[in-house]
Amino acid sequence: MSITGAWSRMITVLGDGAYLLTARTRNAGGTSPSSGIRVVQVDTRAPAVPVLTAPTGAVATSFTLTGTAEAGTTVEVFENGSSRGTVAAGSGTWTKAFSGVARGTCNYTAVATDMAGNRSLISSARTLTVG
Repeated sequence: MSITGAWSRMITVLGDGAYLLTARTRNAGGTSPSSGIRVVQVDTRAPAVPVLTAPTGAVATSFTLTGTAEAGTTVEVFENGSSRGTVAAGSGTWTKAFSGVARGTCNYTAVATDMAGNRSLISSARTLTVG
């Protein structure tokens, strides 16, 4: 501890999960009460790969792509390899509306990112015939 009261402590954790931390100080006068609880979430694993569930086959130039992903992640959707934006998978499902899509064959994929910034592998492609 320094004169200013600042301190630090290296903590080793056993793995991913939530840890509840408190602190106390000790000096010649005794030990302080515990501080308030601080929750530290350790997350080093990538989320599961998202799955595109609908539609299938042929679609109009406007349609809604739906899928599943690990709850609480953000899903980035790609059309022919180019990002078309992100959507939240709060409860484990997501939807992304498309309009004015060029006619032809399009491949859609997705990647999930969790709150710790871990990114999943890219999903299997969903091939749609737009027209």
